[in-house]
Amino acid sequence: MIVSKLVQSQIAKGSLEKGLLYNLIQFTRLLTFIIIVFIFISFLNSNWYTAAVSLGLISLLLGFALQTPIASLIG
Repeated sequence: MIVSKLVQSQIAKGSLEKGLLYNLIQFTRLLTFIIIVFIFISFLNSNWYTAAVSLGLISLLLGFALQTPIASLIG
């Protein structure tokens, strides 16, 4: 979390457009969240491969389940 805050402060110091600045900060927050989740999962599971496969299967099932609702929103 400290590294994330340092990166965000360095991004905020830059002279970028507000939209790009907002997107970069949100991206760093997303990466931080993903890393924290993976660390948490690694404490729960001693085997990384099992955790990765289970997350992949869950995301695959969610992708198929939400395919029609998302397509109806877009089109």
